[in-house]
Amino acid sequence: MMSDVKFAMRLIIHPFDGFYDMKYEKKGKIKVSIAIMFLVALAMIFEHQVTAFLFNPDKNVPVDVLSKFRNVAIIALLWTISNWSVTTLMDGEGNMRDILMVIGYAMVPYIIVRVPTAILTNFMSLSEEAYIDFLFNLGLCWSAILVFIGTMVVHQYSFMKTFFTVILTIAAMAIIIFICMVFFDLIWQIIGFLTTIYKEIMLRL
Repeated sequence: MMSDVKFAMRLIIHPFDGFYDMKYEKKGKIKVSIAIMFLVALAMIFEHQVTAFLFNPDKNVPVDVLSKFRNVAIIALLWTISNWSVTTLMDGEGNMRDILMVIGYAMVPYIIVRVPTAILTNFMSLSEEAYIDFLFNLGLCWSAILVFIGTMVVHQYSFMKTFFTVILTIAAMAIIIFICMVFFDLIWQIIGFLTTIYKEIMLRL
């Protein structure tokens, strides 16, 4: 476990070397990546519960625990599928396992930055909100940069090719979401239609 933690910390500080070792030296582990995603969901729950009311007006609103885990899983899955679909057409060297591991390890800064910041809000005033916002956004930006670098390394892309790949991946995610919405809407319409027919038949019997 300690070796896994050390590798994760080294990766977020030296991402180029870290992702290279993850891809080619097989130092990363898929189970660790999934565990990090699990911890991210827990961190979101912790953040909601611990952040001071001044910085979190929804503090008294009950947190939907399942939705936190579901959202993290959906985002990770969407990115993995979309990025793999795009990079397969652009001669990327990474597979779905590599992409999922990039997402998992890239989320580490979110945990190590935002959890302490949530605690810190209880000792700060509203006039210091800018500092809290900076720290909250720092975790997200750090993770986003790691995703970008990880994508570049595992697929062996240049900076510009990685940039366009990320844009196309986001577009692919939007397309998948749209298709899923249309699909489920169609399913509900079919269910509603069949239900109506069933009720009409029962009324005539």
